[in-house]
Amino acid sequence: MHKTNKADHYLRHIRRFVAESDRAAVIYRGTSLYFVNRAVTGKVGDNVLAFKREHPQLAKHYAHQVRQILSNQSIIETLDYISETEQAQAAIYRMQKRPIYFEGKVIGVVFEGMQLKKAELALYQALNIATAKEIVDVHFTQAEAVVLVALKSGYNARQASNMLNVTHKAVRSRIERVMAKLNVKNRDELLEAARHPKAITAITTALINESFSIQIG
Repeated sequence: MHKTNKADHYLRHIRRFVAESDRAAVIYRGTSLYFVNRAVTGKVGDNVLAFKREHPQLAKHYAHQVRQILSNQSIIETLDYISETEQAQAAIYRMQKRPIYFEGKVIGVVFEGMQLKKAELALYQALNIATAKEIVDVHFTQAEAVVLVALKSGYNARQASNMLNVTHKAVRSRIERVMAKLNVKNRDELLEAARHPKAITAITTALINESFSIQIG
């Protein structure tokens, strides 16, 4: 049996192991999406095409994370929001994403994690709601909300641009728009205002329309 066939057999073994698991699982062979289990899509079996069709933005985030993991041979942890589809309710997953090694070489990447209960409550807790600052009613675009989540997770603008696979200039522009909406002058005031219930509601409202993945470790 050739080494390539051995590697494919090993990937199929991993795929079978996670296929019926309650844990969410996504497998890449190299950089090509190879398998998505039903915990993510709500459908039995391998649903790569359905996943890409129903969650295009998340698929882009995943592709960027795969390139990062393969480049650095690193393990990352993320908070992934999977929006509602005809087959599955909206949910948040805490995911660990790591290289797949075979005979000393990296042959792919596996994402695996557990669903957090009460998705909106988990997102509120992740954003650390609690502030005395008063703000007016506010609305964010999804791009602005994702950047706010990244800042709340401890990333600076350049780190957020790398994580989100957008330019540093684009992130700075989004931060400036958010600061204007919240009427704040610096990062500390921004993070304080972003903990207000009105801001949290605006963030979650902007995010729950589309799936996304934010690196947290």
